[in-house]
Amino acid sequence: MKGMLKSFFLFQPIVRVLLIGTVFMFIGISMSSPFLAIYLAKNMGLSATVIGTIIGSGAIAGMIGGFLGGVVSDKVGKNKLLVLSLFTSAFVFIGYATVNEVIFLYLLSSLSGLSNTIFHTVSRAMISELTEKQERTQAFAFLNLALNIGWGVGPLLGVAFGVSGTATPFLITALIFVLYGFILVYQVKSMQESAGDLEKKDVAPEFSVKNVFHTLRKDTALMMFVIGSILLTTAWGQFTVLLSQHLLIEFPNGGEIFGIMLVINAIVIVMIQLPIAKWAEKKSLKLMINLGVSMVAIGLIGFGYSSTALFLFASMIIFSLAEALLNPLFSTYIDKLSPAHLKGSYFGATNLTMLGLLLSPVLGGFILDTYGGSVLYSVFGTLAVVSLIFYGISLKCYEGNQQVVLIEQEVV
Repeated sequence: MKGMLKSFFLFQPIVRVLLIGTVFMFIGISMSSPFLAIYLAKNMGLSATVIGTIIGSGAIAGMIGGFLGGVVSDKVGKNKLLVLSLFTSAFVFIGYATVNEVIFLYLLSSLSGLSNTIFHTVSRAMISELTEKQERTQAFAFLNLALNIGWGVGPLLGVAFGVSGTATPFLITALIFVLYGFILVYQVKSMQESAGDLEKKDVAPEFSVKNVFHTLRKDTALMMFVIGSILLTTAWGQFTVLLSQHLLIEFPNGGEIFGIMLVINAIVIVMIQLPIAKWAEKKSLKLMINLGVSMVAIGLIGFGYSSTALFLFASMIIFSLAEALLNPLFSTYIDKLSPAHLKGSYFGATNLTMLGLLLSPVLGGFILDTYGGSVLYSVFGTLAVVSLIFYGISLKCYEGNQQVVLIEQEVV
């Protein structure tokens, strides 16, 4: 613990502000956004299909933001873009608490997806640029820890405030974003006065939408990985998007159960992330991906067929273990796939997986309204298993490419 704290205080002040701010930002997000579907259903009487399309509009905007964030930040500046995205998010949450027209909800959801993705993309780039190469792994470990601490605390506050029936958590979240924005303005100003510009020259090559699609056409392994990830993200999204509505239908205290499940998810990931990543490093990548995706499918089917809260909690533990296993594996795999001079294009291509976050609420909302939760989670559990076909093809292509490289090296 002392070593971790020492490492934390070695980071530049702006990096520490970003890490601490992430905790509070995700406390606000996780005490309001996951319950948005419940809030809209109870207060506006919207169907799961309509709510799904509202949330899906945010996914479209988020995908666009993922592509444009890097380009816009080069023109506007990362500092200004970060602050602007925070104040935009504050406006969004005030809107959720006050608007009563569906058309405005689509607009707010789109703004939320755009601002959140831009902040996420640009803040990671800034942390990367402002830390030495040997410190970056540690910095991103702190970022992941900060995120999950926020997700652990926020849902409990959401349940305590009775988020399913009131606008209070949305207003509190807006206040958090405003305060964070002003703190970031002050910190950026202080850094610029003492050290000039925050931007550094050790930056990854810029990527564009054109470069991303060109890379996909050339690399079959990457294309198959992206297709598999779109399918898996579509299935995965049923946890974050429609689970709350399913639980409200099936359980009288569904909102409270959902809040506890979010806390379980965060606690499991915080406790197991580092040990499971270290364990998985020594295993076959294909075996670990098969295991993780299979656990996602089991967790999803468990959500659909659990008749008691206890079984739901057990399904969440399985689902959370899969999340802790797969996230670092996928990042490592993309890093292995990508040549050093094309890191931006390869990681940029992974933004296409956000198509799954669009398909998930739209298709899921329709299935939930029409056929019910059991069918919903059976369909998407099956979809998770189908994604393994594309991951398998990707891994086979990657292994083939590696053999070609080895043969070429031997010839040389």
